[in-house]
Amino acid sequence: MPLPAASLADGFDLALRGSAEPIGELSAHRDVGPFALTLRHSEYLAYLNRDYRDSDGEENPLVRRSEIGATGNLDLGARSALPYGLGFALDEWENGERELRVTGQGGLVLGGMRAVHRLTLAARYGADGGASPNGGGRLSLTGEAFGGRHDGVVEYDVLPQRRITRLGLNSDWRLEDGGVVVAGLDHRPLDRVSEARFGFRRPLGAFEMTSNVAADSTGAYSLGLSFSLALNDTPEAPVWRLSSMLSALRTASGAPPDQAGSTFLGGD
Repeated sequence: MPLPAASLADGFDLALRGSAEPIGELSAHRDVGPFALTLRHSEYLAYLNRDYRDSDGEENPLVRRSEIGATGNLDLGARSALPYGLGFALDEWENGERELRVTGQGGLVLGGMRAVHRLTLAARYGADGGASPNGGGRLSLTGEAFGGRHDGVVEYDVLPQRRITRLGLNSDWRLEDGGVVVAGLDHRPLDRVSEARFGFRRPLGAFEMTSNVAADSTGAYSLGLSFSLALNDTPEAPVWRLSSMLSALRTASGAPPDQAGSTFLGGD
Protein backbone atom coordinates (compact mmCIF):
# COMPACT_ATOMS: atom_id res chain seq x y z
CA MET A 1 0.00 0.00 0.00
CA PRO A 2 1.52 3.39 -0.96
CA LEU A 3 2.28 5.73 1.92
CA PRO A 4 0.58 9.15 2.11
CA ALA A 5 2.33 11.94 0.28
CA ALA A 6 4.83 13.85 2.40
CA SER A 7 3.00 17.13 1.77
CA LEU A 8 0.04 15.86 3.81
CA ALA A 9 2.24 15.45 6.89
CA ASP A 10 4.00 18.77 6.32
CA GLY A 11 0.87 20.83 7.02
CA PHE A 12 -1.23 18.64 9.34
CA ASP A 13 -0.36 16.62 12.39
CA LEU A 14 -1.95 14.56 15.14
CA ALA A 15 -0.16 14.35 18.49
CA LEU A 16 -0.64 12.76 21.90
CA ARG A 17 1.34 14.22 24.78
CA GLY A 18 1.82 11.72 27.58
CA SER A 19 1.97 13.10 31.13
CA ALA A 20 -0.07 13.15 34.33
CA GLU A 21 -2.56 15.17 32.27
CA PRO A 22 -2.31 13.77 28.71
CA ILE A 23 -3.34 16.06 25.87
CA GLY A 24 -4.50 15.15 22.37
CA GLU A 25 -3.75 17.71 19.65
CA LEU A 26 -4.85 18.19 16.06
CA SER A 27 -2.84 20.88 14.31
CA ALA A 28 -2.18 22.46 10.93
CA HIS A 29 0.34 24.91 9.55
CA ARG A 30 0.55 26.75 6.24
CA ASP A 31 2.43 29.71 4.82
CA VAL A 32 -0.06 32.08 3.19
CA GLY A 33 1.71 34.94 1.47
CA PRO A 34 3.73 36.82 4.10
CA PHE A 35 1.91 35.07 6.97
CA ALA A 36 2.60 31.82 8.80
CA LEU A 37 -0.85 30.45 9.67
CA THR A 38 -1.23 27.99 12.55
CA LEU A 39 -4.36 26.17 13.77
CA ARG A 40 -4.48 23.84 16.76
CA HIS A 41 -7.21 22.07 18.75
CA SER A 42 -6.34 20.44 22.09
CA GLU A 43 -8.38 18.01 24.19
CA TYR A 44 -7.32 17.60 27.83
CA LEU A 45 -7.88 13.87 28.06
CA ALA A 46 -7.06 13.28 31.73
CA TYR A 47 -10.29 14.92 32.81
CA LEU A 48 -12.33 12.26 31.04
CA ASN A 49 -11.11 9.88 33.76
CA ARG A 50 -13.53 10.26 36.69
CA ASP A 51 -11.17 8.57 39.19
CA TYR A 52 -8.34 10.96 38.28
CA ARG A 53 -10.64 13.97 38.39
CA ASP A 54 -12.14 13.10 41.78
CA SER A 55 -8.80 12.33 43.44
CA ASP A 56 -6.30 14.82 42.02
CA GLY A 57 -8.05 16.99 39.46
CA GLU A 58 -9.38 20.53 39.68
CA GLU A 59 -12.98 21.28 40.57
CA ASN A 60 -13.57 22.97 37.22
CA PRO A 61 -10.85 21.75 34.83
CA LEU A 62 -10.10 23.04 31.38
CA VAL A 63 -11.33 20.40 28.90
CA ARG A 64 -10.48 21.84 25.45
CA ARG A 65 -8.78 24.69 23.67
CA SER A 66 -8.95 25.86 20.05
CA GLU A 67 -6.40 28.30 18.63
CA ILE A 68 -5.69 30.07 15.36
CA GLY A 69 -2.80 32.44 14.80
CA ALA A 70 -0.95 34.28 12.07
CA THR A 71 2.56 35.68 12.40
CA GLY A 72 4.91 37.49 10.07
CA ASN A 73 8.10 39.48 9.91
CA LEU A 74 8.67 42.46 7.62
CA ASP A 75 12.39 42.72 6.86
CA LEU A 76 13.49 46.35 6.57
CA GLY A 77 17.14 45.56 5.90
CA ALA A 78 20.17 46.82 7.84
CA ARG A 79 19.34 44.51 10.79
CA SER A 80 15.88 46.04 11.10
CA ALA A 81 12.50 44.32 11.02
CA LEU A 82 8.85 44.63 12.01
CA PRO A 83 7.52 41.40 13.58
CA TYR A 84 3.72 41.13 13.89
CA GLY A 85 1.03 38.64 14.78
CA LEU A 86 -2.65 38.09 15.48
CA GLY A 87 -4.21 35.19 17.36
CA PHE A 88 -7.58 33.89 18.55
CA ALA A 89 -8.16 31.28 21.27
CA LEU A 90 -11.27 29.68 22.75
CA ASP A 91 -11.11 27.77 26.05
CA GLU A 92 -13.88 25.61 27.49
CA TRP A 93 -14.19 24.38 31.08
CA GLU A 94 -16.08 21.39 32.42
CA ASN A 95 -18.92 23.48 33.90
CA GLY A 96 -19.68 25.04 30.50
CA GLU A 97 -17.78 28.30 30.95
CA ARG A 98 -15.96 29.61 27.88
CA GLU A 99 -13.35 32.30 27.31
CA LEU A 100 -12.59 33.93 23.97
CA ARG A 101 -9.23 35.72 23.64
CA VAL A 102 -7.92 37.95 20.87
CA THR A 103 -4.22 38.79 20.96
CA GLY A 104 -2.40 41.25 18.72
CA GLN A 105 1.35 41.76 18.68
CA GLY A 106 3.64 44.21 16.95
CA GLY A 107 7.29 45.05 17.32
CA LEU A 108 10.36 46.79 16.04
CA VAL A 109 13.90 45.44 15.75
CA LEU A 110 16.73 47.90 15.21
CA GLY A 111 20.11 46.25 15.40
CA GLY A 112 20.58 45.11 18.99
CA MET A 113 17.39 46.80 20.23
CA ARG A 114 14.03 45.07 20.24
CA ALA A 115 10.61 46.43 21.25
CA VAL A 116 7.53 44.21 21.37
CA HIS A 117 3.99 45.21 22.31
CA ARG A 118 1.30 42.60 23.00
CA LEU A 119 -2.36 43.32 23.72
CA THR A 120 -4.90 40.67 24.74
CA LEU A 121 -8.65 41.22 25.00
CA ALA A 122 -10.82 38.50 26.48
CA ALA A 123 -14.44 37.79 27.31
CA ARG A 124 -15.43 34.98 29.68
CA TYR A 125 -18.92 33.57 29.23
CA GLY A 126 -20.58 31.80 32.14
CA ALA A 127 -22.76 28.74 31.82
CA ASP A 128 -25.75 31.07 32.28
CA GLY A 129 -24.75 33.17 29.26
CA GLY A 130 -23.36 36.16 31.17
CA ALA A 131 -20.11 37.72 29.95
CA SER A 132 -17.25 39.44 31.80
CA PRO A 133 -14.69 41.28 29.63
CA ASN A 134 -11.07 41.84 30.59
CA GLY A 135 -7.88 42.76 28.84
CA GLY A 136 -4.31 43.83 29.29
CA GLY A 137 -1.09 44.53 27.48
CA ARG A 138 2.66 44.22 27.82
CA LEU A 139 5.39 46.38 26.32
CA SER A 140 8.92 44.99 26.51
CA LEU A 141 12.15 46.71 25.49
CA THR A 142 15.48 44.92 25.14
CA GLY A 143 18.81 46.47 24.25
CA GLU A 144 22.50 46.77 25.00
CA ALA A 145 24.16 49.88 26.45
CA PHE A 146 26.94 50.81 28.87
CA GLY A 147 28.50 47.38 28.45
CA GLY A 148 25.46 45.43 29.58
CA ARG A 149 22.13 44.04 28.49
CA HIS A 150 18.92 45.67 29.68
CA ASP A 151 15.32 44.45 29.67
CA GLY A 152 12.46 46.79 30.50
CA VAL A 153 8.77 45.96 30.78
CA VAL A 154 5.50 47.83 31.22
CA GLU A 155 2.34 45.84 31.99
CA TYR A 156 -1.13 47.34 32.10
CA ASP A 157 -4.86 46.60 32.18
CA VAL A 158 -7.35 48.06 29.71
CA LEU A 159 -10.48 46.23 30.91
CA PRO A 160 -12.38 46.51 33.15
CA GLN A 161 -10.13 49.44 34.21
CA ARG A 162 -7.27 51.27 32.54
CA ARG A 163 -4.25 51.16 34.82
CA ILE A 164 -0.55 50.31 34.90
CA THR A 165 0.11 47.18 36.91
CA ARG A 166 3.88 46.79 36.69
CA LEU A 167 7.06 48.66 35.70
CA GLY A 168 10.30 46.72 35.62
CA LEU A 169 13.93 46.96 34.54
CA ASN A 170 16.57 44.19 34.70
CA SER A 171 20.21 44.57 33.67
CA ASP A 172 23.21 42.28 33.58
CA TRP A 173 26.88 42.80 32.85
CA ARG A 174 29.07 39.83 31.96
CA LEU A 175 32.62 39.85 33.31
CA GLU A 176 35.73 38.40 31.71
CA ASP A 177 36.06 35.69 34.39
CA GLY A 178 32.59 34.32 33.53
CA GLY A 179 30.76 36.08 36.33
CA VAL A 180 27.61 38.15 35.84
CA VAL A 181 26.56 41.26 37.76
CA VAL A 182 22.78 41.68 37.85
CA ALA A 183 20.61 44.57 38.98
CA GLY A 184 16.89 45.21 38.83
CA LEU A 185 14.08 47.58 39.71
CA ASP A 186 10.42 46.64 40.01
CA HIS A 187 7.40 48.82 40.79
CA ARG A 188 3.83 47.58 41.27
CA PRO A 189 1.50 50.60 41.50
CA LEU A 190 -1.52 48.59 42.68
CA ASP A 191 0.44 47.31 45.69
CA ARG A 192 2.31 50.60 46.09
CA VAL A 193 5.55 48.69 46.46
CA SER A 194 8.90 49.27 44.73
CA GLU A 195 11.83 46.87 44.96
CA ALA A 196 15.51 47.14 44.06
CA ARG A 197 17.76 44.11 43.59
CA PHE A 198 21.49 43.64 43.13
CA GLY A 199 23.41 40.41 42.79
CA PHE A 200 26.36 38.50 41.43
CA ARG A 201 26.65 35.08 39.76
CA ARG A 202 29.82 33.23 38.90
CA PRO A 203 30.95 29.64 38.27
CA LEU A 204 32.83 28.00 41.11
CA GLY A 205 34.15 24.69 39.89
CA ALA A 206 31.17 22.49 39.07
CA PHE A 207 28.87 24.83 41.02
CA GLU A 208 27.38 28.21 40.31
CA MET A 209 27.43 30.69 43.17
CA THR A 210 24.71 33.34 43.43
CA SER A 211 24.66 36.18 45.94
CA ASN A 212 21.97 38.86 46.05
CA VAL A 213 20.48 41.63 48.13
CA ALA A 214 17.00 43.12 47.75
CA ALA A 215 15.12 45.94 49.48
CA ASP A 216 11.67 47.41 48.96
CA SER A 217 9.83 50.61 49.79
CA THR A 218 8.13 49.09 52.86
CA GLY A 219 11.50 48.74 54.60
CA ALA A 220 11.85 44.99 54.07
CA TYR A 221 15.14 43.59 52.81
CA SER A 222 16.76 40.23 52.16
CA LEU A 223 20.25 38.81 51.72
CA GLY A 224 20.94 35.56 49.92
CA LEU A 225 23.80 33.23 49.04
CA SER A 226 23.26 29.96 47.19
CA PHE A 227 25.17 27.28 45.31
CA SER A 228 23.68 25.24 42.50
CA LEU A 229 24.86 22.19 40.61
CA ALA A 230 23.65 21.39 37.10
CA LEU A 231 22.31 17.82 36.99
CA ASN A 232 20.70 15.90 34.16
CA ASP A 233 17.83 17.69 32.48
CA THR A 234 14.33 16.75 33.61
CA PRO A 235 13.05 14.16 31.12
CA GLU A 236 10.41 15.56 28.82
CA ALA A 237 6.99 13.98 28.67
CA PRO A 238 6.74 11.54 25.73
CA VAL A 239 5.04 12.88 22.60
CA TRP A 240 3.66 10.67 19.84
CA ARG A 241 3.24 12.39 16.46
CA LEU A 242 1.62 11.08 13.30
CA SER A 243 4.06 13.03 11.14
CA SER A 244 7.03 11.39 12.87
CA MET A 245 5.55 7.94 12.29
CA LEU A 246 4.96 8.69 8.59
CA SER A 247 8.50 10.01 8.28
CA ALA A 248 9.91 6.81 9.81
CA LEU A 249 7.78 4.63 7.52
CA ARG A 250 8.85 6.52 4.41
CA THR A 251 12.51 6.31 5.42
CA ALA A 252 12.15 2.55 6.01
CA SER A 253 10.52 2.16 2.59
CA GLY A 254 13.52 3.78 0.90
CA ALA A 255 12.04 7.18 0.11
CA PRO A 256 14.62 9.98 -0.29
CA PRO A 257 15.22 11.85 3.01
CA ASP A 258 14.02 15.14 1.52
CA GLN A 259 10.56 13.60 1.01
CA ALA A 260 10.09 12.49 4.60
CA GLY A 261 7.31 14.20 6.52
CA SER A 262 8.36 16.91 8.97
CA THR A 263 7.06 17.46 12.47
CA PHE A 264 4.67 20.30 13.04
CA LEU A 265 5.70 23.55 14.70
CA GLY A 266 9.33 22.55 14.86
CA GLY A 267 8.73 19.67 17.24
CA ASP A 268 7.35 20.99 20.54
